[in-house]
Amino acid sequence: MSPEQARGDVNRIGPASDIYSLGAILYDLLTGSPPFTGSTLLETLEKIRSREPIPPRKSNPSIPQDLETICLKCLQKNPRQRYLTAMDLAKDLRRFLHEEPVLARPISTWEKLYRQAAKNPAITAMSITLMMGLVLSIVVFSTLSSKISRSDQRFERAEQKVQEKEAELAADRAITLQVPLGLKSVPIPSNNPLTEAKVKLGKQLFFDKRLSIDDSISCAGCHNPGLGWTDGKTVAVGIGGRTGDRNSPSLINTAHQRMFFWDGRAEDFEEQSLGPLLNPIEMGNPSKEFLVKKVGGIPEYNGRF
Repeated sequence: MSPEQARGDVNRIGPASDIYSLGAILYDLLTGSPPFTGSTLLETLEKIRSREPIPPRKSNPSIPQDLETICLKCLQKNPRQRYLTAMDLAKDLRRFLHEEPVLARPISTWEKLYRQAAKNPAITAMSITLMMGLVLSIVVFSTLSSKISRSDQRFERAEQKVQEKEAELAADRAITLQVPLGLKSVPIPSNNPLTEAKVKLGKQLFFDKRLSIDDSISCAGCHNPGLGWTDGKTVAVGIGGRTGDRNSPSLINTAHQRMFFWDGRAEDFEEQSLGPLLNPIEMGNPSKEFLVKKVGGIPEYNGRF
Protein backbone atom coordinates (compact mmCIF):
# COMPACT_ATOMS: atom_id res chain seq x y z
CA MET A 1 0.00 0.00 0.00
CA SER A 2 1.42 3.38 -1.04
CA PRO A 3 1.46 6.51 1.19
CA GLU A 4 -1.30 8.15 -0.84
CA GLN A 5 -3.47 5.07 -0.36
CA ALA A 6 -2.70 5.02 3.36
CA ARG A 7 -3.79 8.67 3.58
CA GLY A 8 -6.95 8.01 1.58
CA ASP A 9 -5.84 10.56 -1.03
CA VAL A 10 -7.84 9.08 -3.91
CA ASN A 11 -6.89 11.91 -6.29
CA ARG A 12 -3.24 10.86 -6.22
CA ILE A 13 -3.75 7.12 -6.54
CA GLY A 14 -2.62 5.85 -9.94
CA PRO A 15 0.21 4.03 -11.75
CA ALA A 16 2.75 5.53 -9.33
CA SER A 17 0.98 3.66 -6.51
CA ASP A 18 1.62 0.41 -8.37
CA ILE A 19 5.31 1.36 -8.65
CA TYR A 20 5.36 1.75 -4.87
CA SER A 21 3.86 -1.72 -4.46
CA LEU A 22 6.49 -3.21 -6.78
CA GLY A 23 9.16 -1.47 -4.73
CA ALA A 24 7.69 -2.94 -1.53
CA ILE A 25 7.83 -6.44 -3.06
CA LEU A 26 11.45 -5.88 -4.13
CA TYR A 27 12.26 -4.62 -0.62
CA ASP A 28 10.78 -7.80 0.90
CA LEU A 29 12.76 -9.97 -1.50
CA LEU A 30 16.00 -8.18 -0.61
CA THR A 31 15.58 -7.98 3.17
CA GLY A 32 13.10 -10.71 4.05
CA SER A 33 10.61 -8.26 5.54
CA PRO A 34 8.26 -5.50 4.27
CA PRO A 35 9.36 -1.84 4.37
CA PHE A 36 7.06 -1.04 7.30
CA THR A 37 5.57 -3.18 10.05
CA GLY A 38 3.60 -2.31 13.18
CA SER A 39 1.88 -4.02 16.06
CA THR A 40 -1.45 -2.90 14.61
CA LEU A 41 -2.79 -2.03 11.19
CA LEU A 42 -3.13 1.64 12.17
CA GLU A 43 0.48 1.78 13.31
CA THR A 44 1.63 0.25 10.03
CA LEU A 45 -0.42 2.77 8.01
CA GLU A 46 1.05 5.64 10.02
CA LYS A 47 4.59 4.45 9.28
CA ILE A 48 3.78 4.19 5.57
CA ARG A 49 2.46 7.76 5.60
CA SER A 50 5.20 9.45 7.63
CA ARG A 51 8.40 7.41 7.85
CA GLU A 52 11.19 6.61 5.41
CA PRO A 53 12.06 2.94 4.90
CA ILE A 54 15.31 1.67 6.38
CA PRO A 55 17.79 1.28 3.50
CA PRO A 56 18.08 -2.44 2.64
CA ARG A 57 21.88 -2.38 2.85
CA LYS A 58 21.67 -1.59 6.57
CA SER A 59 20.16 -5.02 7.17
CA ASN A 60 22.15 -6.75 4.43
CA PRO A 61 25.37 -4.96 3.34
CA SER A 62 25.86 -7.47 0.51
CA ILE A 63 22.96 -5.93 -1.42
CA PRO A 64 24.39 -3.97 -4.41
CA GLN A 65 24.17 -0.19 -4.07
CA ASP A 66 22.40 0.25 -7.43
CA LEU A 67 19.74 -2.33 -6.53
CA GLU A 68 19.07 -0.55 -3.23
CA THR A 69 18.80 2.77 -5.08
CA ILE A 70 16.23 1.31 -7.52
CA CYS A 71 14.21 -0.10 -4.63
CA LEU A 72 14.21 3.15 -2.64
CA LYS A 73 13.23 5.17 -5.72
CA CYS A 74 10.09 3.04 -5.97
CA LEU A 75 9.34 3.75 -2.28
CA GLN A 76 9.51 7.55 -2.50
CA LYS A 77 6.75 9.28 -0.53
CA ASN A 78 6.15 11.71 -3.40
CA PRO A 79 4.68 9.81 -6.39
CA ARG A 80 6.45 12.19 -8.80
CA GLN A 81 9.82 11.02 -7.49
CA ARG A 82 9.13 7.37 -8.34
CA TYR A 83 9.52 5.75 -11.75
CA LEU A 84 6.97 7.11 -14.19
CA THR A 85 6.02 3.67 -15.49
CA ALA A 86 6.66 0.02 -14.75
CA MET A 87 8.58 -0.09 -18.04
CA ASP A 88 11.03 2.52 -16.70
CA LEU A 89 11.51 0.37 -13.60
CA ALA A 90 12.04 -2.74 -15.73
CA LYS A 91 14.62 -0.93 -17.89
CA ASP A 92 16.60 0.15 -14.83
CA LEU A 93 16.53 -3.38 -13.44
CA ARG A 94 17.75 -4.63 -16.81
CA ARG A 95 20.59 -2.10 -16.70
CA PHE A 96 21.54 -3.42 -13.27
CA LEU A 97 21.52 -7.02 -14.50
CA HIS A 98 23.73 -6.04 -17.46
CA GLU A 99 26.10 -4.16 -15.12
CA GLU A 100 25.28 -0.85 -16.82
CA PRO A 101 24.80 2.49 -14.97
CA VAL A 102 21.24 2.80 -13.65
CA LEU A 103 19.25 6.02 -14.03
CA ALA A 104 18.06 6.08 -10.42
CA ARG A 105 20.21 8.08 -8.02
CA PRO A 106 20.53 7.83 -4.23
CA ILE A 107 18.76 10.47 -2.12
CA SER A 108 21.20 13.31 -1.51
CA THR A 109 22.37 14.23 1.97
CA TRP A 110 20.67 17.65 1.71
CA GLU A 111 17.34 16.04 0.84
CA LYS A 112 17.64 13.66 3.79
CA LEU A 113 18.35 16.61 6.12
CA TYR A 114 15.39 18.55 4.71
CA ARG A 115 13.02 15.65 5.30
CA GLN A 116 14.31 15.18 8.83
CA ALA A 117 13.92 18.89 9.58
CA ALA A 118 10.35 18.93 8.32
CA LYS A 119 9.46 16.08 10.66
CA ASN A 120 11.17 17.50 13.77
CA PRO A 121 11.13 21.34 13.68
CA ALA A 122 11.98 21.70 17.38
CA ILE A 123 15.03 19.46 17.14
CA THR A 124 16.02 21.25 13.94
CA ALA A 125 15.91 24.65 15.67
CA MET A 126 18.09 23.32 18.50
CA SER A 127 20.52 21.84 16.01
CA ILE A 128 20.80 25.17 14.16
CA THR A 129 21.53 26.94 17.45
CA LEU A 130 24.24 24.42 18.27
CA MET A 131 25.63 24.75 14.76
CA MET A 132 25.86 28.53 15.08
CA GLY A 133 27.75 28.10 18.34
CA LEU A 134 30.07 25.65 16.65
CA VAL A 135 30.69 28.05 13.76
CA LEU A 136 31.51 30.85 16.22
CA SER A 137 33.94 28.56 18.01
CA ILE A 138 35.59 27.68 14.72
CA VAL A 139 36.02 31.36 13.84
CA VAL A 140 37.69 32.07 17.20
CA PHE A 141 39.87 29.00 16.89
CA SER A 142 40.88 29.94 13.33
CA THR A 143 41.93 33.40 14.47
CA LEU A 144 44.08 32.01 17.26
CA SER A 145 45.68 29.38 15.04
CA SER A 146 46.70 31.64 12.15
CA LYS A 147 50.40 31.19 12.91
CA ILE A 148 50.00 27.43 12.93
CA SER A 149 48.14 27.68 9.64
CA ARG A 150 50.98 29.58 8.00
CA SER A 151 53.41 26.94 9.23
CA ASP A 152 51.17 24.23 7.78
CA GLN A 153 51.14 26.04 4.44
CA ARG A 154 54.93 26.05 4.33
CA PHE A 155 54.91 22.35 5.13
CA GLU A 156 52.34 21.70 2.38
CA ARG A 157 54.45 23.55 -0.18
CA ALA A 158 57.46 21.45 0.77
CA GLU A 159 55.35 18.30 0.59
CA GLN A 160 54.04 19.33 -2.82
CA LYS A 161 57.56 19.71 -4.12
CA VAL A 162 58.35 16.21 -2.89
CA GLN A 163 55.24 14.86 -4.63
CA GLU A 164 56.17 16.64 -7.85
CA LYS A 165 59.61 15.12 -7.69
CA GLU A 166 58.11 11.68 -7.09
CA ALA A 167 55.80 12.17 -10.08
CA GLU A 168 58.77 13.19 -12.19
CA LEU A 169 60.64 10.05 -11.17
CA ALA A 170 57.53 7.95 -11.84
CA ALA A 171 57.27 9.40 -15.35
CA ASP A 172 60.79 8.16 -16.04
CA ARG A 173 60.03 4.60 -14.96
CA ALA A 174 59.54 2.06 -17.74
CA ILE A 175 55.92 1.14 -18.57
CA THR A 176 54.44 -1.92 -20.29
CA LEU A 177 52.69 -1.39 -23.60
CA GLN A 178 49.30 -3.13 -23.75
CA VAL A 179 48.67 -4.66 -27.18
CA PRO A 180 45.35 -5.94 -28.61
CA LEU A 181 44.46 -9.59 -28.09
CA GLY A 182 46.04 -11.80 -30.71
CA LEU A 183 49.01 -9.55 -31.49
CA LYS A 184 52.55 -10.18 -30.33
CA SER A 185 54.23 -7.87 -27.87
CA VAL A 186 55.88 -4.81 -29.37
CA PRO A 187 59.69 -4.93 -29.31
CA ILE A 188 61.15 -2.05 -27.30
CA PRO A 189 64.87 -1.20 -27.69
CA SER A 190 66.76 -2.09 -24.51
CA ASN A 191 68.71 1.17 -24.73
CA ASN A 192 65.55 3.26 -25.12
CA PRO A 193 62.90 1.95 -22.67
CA LEU A 194 59.29 3.14 -22.95
CA THR A 195 58.24 5.59 -20.22
CA GLU A 196 55.21 7.77 -19.57
CA ALA A 197 57.30 10.89 -20.15
CA LYS A 198 58.49 9.61 -23.53
CA VAL A 199 54.95 8.76 -24.61
CA LYS A 200 53.80 12.32 -23.84
CA LEU A 201 56.85 13.75 -25.57
CA GLY A 202 56.31 11.60 -28.65
CA LYS A 203 52.67 12.66 -28.92
CA GLN A 204 53.59 16.33 -28.70
CA LEU A 205 56.29 15.96 -31.36
CA PHE A 206 53.92 14.04 -33.65
CA PHE A 207 51.46 16.95 -33.78
CA ASP A 208 54.01 19.79 -33.73
CA LYS A 209 54.27 21.65 -37.06
CA ARG A 210 57.46 23.34 -35.89
CA LEU A 211 59.35 20.17 -36.78
CA SER A 212 59.06 21.17 -40.45
CA ILE A 213 61.38 23.75 -42.01
CA ASP A 214 58.61 26.34 -42.44
CA ASP A 215 56.43 25.36 -39.44
CA SER A 216 53.62 24.35 -41.80
CA ILE A 217 53.25 20.60 -41.44
CA SER A 218 53.54 17.97 -38.72
CA CYS A 219 53.73 14.18 -38.83
CA ALA A 220 49.97 14.17 -38.25
CA GLY A 221 49.54 16.09 -41.50
CA CYS A 222 50.18 12.90 -43.47
CA HIS A 223 49.08 10.47 -40.74
CA ASN A 224 45.78 11.87 -39.50
CA PRO A 225 44.26 9.82 -36.63
CA GLY A 226 40.81 10.69 -37.92
CA LEU A 227 41.58 9.16 -41.32
CA GLY A 228 42.99 5.85 -40.15
CA TRP A 229 46.43 7.40 -39.54
CA THR A 230 46.86 8.34 -43.22
CA ASP A 231 45.72 11.39 -45.21
CA GLY A 232 43.33 9.87 -47.77
CA LYS A 233 45.27 11.34 -50.69
CA THR A 234 46.75 9.68 -53.75
CA VAL A 235 50.19 11.09 -52.97
CA ALA A 236 51.55 12.77 -49.87
CA VAL A 237 51.69 16.58 -49.73
CA GLY A 238 54.61 18.22 -47.95
CA ILE A 239 55.90 21.74 -47.34
CA GLY A 240 54.84 24.42 -49.78
CA GLY A 241 52.28 22.07 -51.35
CA ARG A 242 55.01 19.84 -52.79
CA THR A 243 53.83 16.35 -53.72
CA GLY A 244 55.77 13.13 -53.62
CA ASP A 245 55.52 9.93 -55.66
CA ARG A 246 53.73 7.75 -53.12
CA ASN A 247 50.80 7.90 -50.76
CA SER A 248 51.07 8.08 -46.96
CA PRO A 249 50.73 4.57 -45.48
CA SER A 250 48.61 4.00 -42.39
CA LEU A 251 50.45 3.73 -39.09
CA ILE A 252 48.07 1.08 -37.71
CA ASN A 253 50.07 -1.91 -36.36
CA THR A 254 53.34 -0.54 -37.74
CA ALA A 255 54.90 -1.24 -34.35
CA HIS A 256 54.97 -4.88 -35.42
CA GLN A 257 56.86 -4.21 -38.68
CA ARG A 258 60.47 -5.23 -39.04
CA MET A 259 61.32 -2.98 -41.99
CA PHE A 260 60.09 0.46 -43.04
CA PHE A 261 59.68 2.54 -46.21
CA TRP A 262 58.60 0.99 -49.47
CA ASP A 263 62.02 -0.58 -50.04
CA GLY A 264 62.63 -1.66 -46.43
CA ARG A 265 65.72 0.50 -46.07
CA ALA A 266 64.93 1.47 -42.45
CA GLU A 267 65.23 -1.27 -39.88
CA ASP A 268 63.54 0.44 -36.93
CA PHE A 269 61.32 3.36 -35.98
CA GLU A 270 64.19 5.56 -34.92
CA GLU A 271 65.79 5.33 -38.35
CA GLN A 272 62.45 5.65 -40.15
CA SER A 273 61.40 8.80 -38.27
CA LEU A 274 64.31 10.78 -39.70
CA GLY A 275 63.25 10.11 -43.31
CA PRO A 276 60.24 12.47 -43.54
CA LEU A 277 61.94 15.07 -41.32
CA LEU A 278 64.92 15.37 -43.66
CA ASN A 279 63.10 14.80 -46.96
CA PRO A 280 63.13 18.06 -49.03
CA ILE A 281 59.60 17.41 -50.26
CA GLU A 282 57.99 16.36 -46.97
CA MET A 283 59.28 18.38 -43.97
CA GLY A 284 62.37 19.89 -45.56
CA ASN A 285 64.96 20.04 -42.77
CA PRO A 286 68.45 20.24 -44.27
CA SER A 287 70.14 18.06 -41.67
CA LYS A 288 69.69 16.22 -38.40
CA GLU A 289 71.89 18.79 -36.66
CA PHE A 290 69.71 21.64 -37.91
CA LEU A 291 66.58 19.95 -36.58
CA VAL A 292 68.15 19.20 -33.18
CA LYS A 293 69.18 22.83 -32.83
CA LYS A 294 65.72 24.07 -33.82
CA VAL A 295 63.89 21.81 -31.37
CA GLY A 296 66.42 22.71 -28.68
CA GLY A 297 65.39 26.35 -29.08
CA ILE A 298 61.72 25.61 -28.29
CA PRO A 299 61.20 26.27 -24.53
CA GLU A 300 58.66 23.50 -23.85
CA TYR A 301 61.13 20.85 -25.03
CA ASN A 302 63.95 21.94 -22.72
CA GLY A 303 65.10 19.15 -20.46
CA ARG A 304 62.79 16.53 -21.99
CA PHE A 305 65.38 14.71 -24.10
